Amino acid sequence: MSTALTLSGLQNAQIDILPEVFTRRDVAVLEARQITSIGDAFEAECAADALRGVSTIAKEIEAARKIVKDPVLALGKRIDETAKTFVADLLTEEARLQRLLGDHQAAQQRKADKFRREAQEEADRLAREAATAARAAERATNDAQAEQAQQAAAVAEVAAVEARVAVAEIKREGPSGTVLRQTYKFEVEDIKALFKARPDLCVIEPNGAAIRFQIPHNQQIPGLRIWCEAKASVR
Repeated sequence: MSTALTLSGLQNAQIDILPEVFTRRDVAVLEARQITSIGDAFEAECAADALRGVSTIAKEIEAARKIVKDPVLALGKRIDETAKTFVADLLTEEARLQRLLGDHQAAQQRKADKFRREAQEEADRLAREAATAARAAERATNDAQAEQAQQAAAVAEVAAVEARVAVAEIKREGPSGTVLRQTYKFEVEDIKALFKARPDLCVIEPNGAAIRFQIPHNQQIPGLRIWCEAKASVR
């Protein structure tokens, strides 16, 4: 499938790790796996050497990864910037027209809703008149009154049915291919007032940096489980 934005030359990109680095990694991992416990100073030195071996290679690969990836990241930024620059005017006009059409369709919808509401009220009124006329026909004391009341009831019922059909046919339509979506927006003016009134509408998160600053001096902080882990590193 063709696209409006193209990029060539990456299909054949090859990412390799040098064979000697694979060999060094395998040796370092094998030496590290032989360290299963430390009982004296000599074994501690062996463990430190093994740690130095795996750490050195891992750091080399991480440094190489960043070096190799930097041009790719820069290329990604160039792609993003090219597309962003090209569509800037399009997006501006898109947003403007969306607001214009949205305002127009919302106004038309309000008019249609008002007309539907008034039509429904008229249909309800005619239905009540039809029911009243029907009851009058039932209470008629002679044939002439009964016939007149029945005719009035029939006319009122037809009017009520026509009114209900008219209500059902009222549509809220906009330009072809458009869909009106109305969403509520909000802006927090006073977070403290919001939290006091509706704490369920706020999110409480721990301040990790502040906690890490405090716990070396105080490990008795309510709500926290604090422990210490020891890790050795090599230089």
